[in-house]
Amino acid sequence: MNTKLNGYRETIEFDENMQVRMYDNASSEEVPLHFHNAYEIIMPLRGEYYITVDGTETRLNPLDVIIIAPGAPHSLSSHGKEGFRYQVIVSVSLLNNIPDCHHLIHSFSPYTVFPHASTSMNLSLRDENLLPYLIDQIHYAYGSRKPYKYYLLYSRILEFFGNAGRASLLINKNADSRAMRINADLHKSQMDKVCDYIRQHLSEELRPEDFAEECSVSLSHF
Repeated sequence: MNTKLNGYRETIEFDENMQVRMYDNASSEEVPLHFHNAYEIIMPLRGEYYITVDGTETRLNPLDVIIIAPGAPHSLSSHGKEGFRYQVIVSVSLLNNIPDCHHLIHSFSPYTVFPHASTSMNLSLRDENLLPYLIDQIHYAYGSRKPYKYYLLYSRILEFFGNAGRASLLINKNADSRAMRINADLHKSQMDKVCDYIRQHLSEELRPEDFAEECSVSLSHF
């Protein structure tokens, strides 16, 4: 993976003409806590993975899909067991200039999981389980050498995010009250950490960057 890690911050190095990176990953090594300014999509094809985002651990089964919003701290483990997963990294700049896409970060933040059995719920667009199908199409386009590769790749990515956004509305509609309680607890925990940090460093220069690092989040996410 062409990345640079500075503390918790990971910098994704995209190719000049490609604002997407995709990996076939069979590694059983743990991925340490980090964040980056890009969307990350993970879909296991074989084995189970345990991903922790903003302190909450979630188990991913084969063909489950998770979208992690830019700036959200996360780590991943297979608990040492063999597995295989697709990972898609999408630059924020690829989506920013498209109407409605600036809402995506808020729709998925800090992360959204689409369990395999419900990814096509109420969408009635395909017989196939929709989001895994689209990730497979993204994988095909990414490795293709055929004419109009970028057109096919980017159109599949937009189709994926459009349908994921619609599906997330259905998921979030049923989980709003629970999410509000979780977010309130998370924000309180972060503010407690900041207050403790301030008390311990009263004689030093205090910077927002230090507060964000203390909470293990990016400055923009903080």
